[in-house]
Amino acid sequence: SYLASMLAKNGKEVTLVEEHPEVGNPVQCTGILSSSSNSLNIKIPEHLIVNKIKRVELISPDKNSLIFNLREPDLILDRKEFDKYLVNEAVNDGANLLLQHRFIDYDNKKILLRYKGEIIIKEIEALVGADGPNSQVAKSANLFSNRRFWVARQCRAKINCEKDLFKVHFGVTPDFFGWIVPENEEIARIGIGAEYNSELYFKKYLEKLNIKEIIDYQAGLIPIYNSKPK
Repeated sequence: SYLASMLAKNGKEVTLVEEHPEVGNPVQCTGILSSSSNSLNIKIPEHLIVNKIKRVELISPDKNSLIFNLREPDLILDRKEFDKYLVNEAVNDGANLLLQHRFIDYDNKKILLRYKGEIIIKEIEALVGADGPNSQVAKSANLFSNRRFWVARQCRAKINCEKDLFKVHFGVTPDFFGWIVPENEEIARIGIGAEYNSELYFKKYLEKLNIKEIIDYQAGLIPIYNSKPK
């Protein structure tokens, strides 16, 4: 969406293709935006900021911990509304938006889209595959080989927590970690990542934290970096 804004501002004809009926749903992200995003010059409206994190606590399997202060706070966003905001900015800058259009294939500067059962063919100059870890764009361009993923599972739940402290638990899965990201003193985004058996590790993590009241569940894939593909 941000790229679409920049291209549209520079006079390019840009189309955003979104397979879902609305932008931002389902949520597949914890919604942390670090201060490094300042380089993008995106003005984040205050109503999209759920919380601000000033400290991070790293907790080892033997319960030793280290707390450090951030130079600038991390922003905890309403990720669904943030996605909508970025898309609306792109549209306002001149980009086109196609909802409920699913990308099917790319060949010789043409793309195939499916919309309500019909196939639509569009000629294009360039294609950007911002369509997630299982990218159909990458598959159609033969860039998908040997991809591996962690499965991330997350929920929003009732838990007593310090509003400005983001906790990271190591050792709760064999190859990743668990996190507690507060929205306020009573609700946090709690999750884990694992390449295998993520549901089991997630359940054990919630039991360890004695979570009794879950508001909603979320999940997504995290690509494991591979330096070989070009």
